[in-house]
Amino acid sequence: MSSVRAGTPAIEVTALCKRYGSLQALDNVDLRVEAGEFFALLGPNGAGKTTTIKMLCTLLEPSGGQATVCGYDVVQQADAVRQHLGAVLTGERSIYWKLTGRENLAYFAALYHIPPALAKPRIDELLTRFELTKRADELISETYAHLYRIPLTGLRFFTVYGPWGRPEMAVWMFTRDILEGRPITVFNKGQMKRDFTYIDDIISGVVAALDNPPLDDGLTKPGGSKAPHRLYNIGNNRSEALMDLIATIENACGKKAEIDFQPMQAGDVYETHADIDDIARDLGYAPTTPISVGIPRFVAWYRQYRGL
Repeated sequence: MSSVRAGTPAIEVTALCKRYGSLQALDNVDLRVEAGEFFALLGPNGAGKTTTIKMLCTLLEPSGGQATVCGYDVVQQADAVRQHLGAVLTGERSIYWKLTGRENLAYFAALYHIPPALAKPRIDELLTRFELTKRADELISETYAHLYRIPLTGLRFFTVYGPWGRPEMAVWMFTRDILEGRPITVFNKGQMKRDFTYIDDIISGVVAALDNPPLDDGLTKPGGSKAPHRLYNIGNNRSEALMDLIATIENACGKKAEIDFQPMQAGDVYETHADIDDIARDLGYAPTTPISVGIPRFVAWYRQYRGL
């Protein structure tokens, strides 16, 4: 919330009511919050906490009474109220922990009266480009660890490949298309690097994390939490050039690739590299499978799987 004019309360509510037909959701609420004060609404489910906040944020109109934010009426001066509202996203919590990252973005789109038809594609773009859905998962799990003291570990996998992998991943698609004599699509002239991680190394990291849950000791864990919650990268700890990967697949397949070079995709990154220092120190994780070993294993499995 932005600055408040001198002498004006940050929030002032008088006899505020909200009715839905015969249901009285809020009845004659009085509230005053001075500038610089912190406040919280406490009460059981159905007490009207969310309804009150929505009215203060101009998302609902009161059925009676009056409410002002920074001296502006939430009904008569709704645009001015919205100009004085804001949000702070920290590394520890979402705006509202019960909402997903997508729901939080949709909430603020509604707050600023952005039509859903315009908001949805923009939200989709943001979540895809910045991988906010993954970060939202980490924030939600940290919140549960904090509230309920549940030991939780978040694992960030880096470009996993191997038997029974995902068919839309590069290693699978390149292997399939090279063996079938079809061109492979390569972006940015192949000038990219990825931390390719063989599935066996991923499994060893997962098992180590399961066997060693985080302690509820108040100490700061990897990822920054003092709750029994931590975040680890699981990768090969080595970025491989994309063209080196393709050459390795060609050798394993015994065929040269026909390459269709395309420009860099919007939102893509040039290089990924897994910093595994935390999981190596805490759990003894150490990947053992370079692409020179993992790719031939995958190609052999793929041939058997497809009956080639």
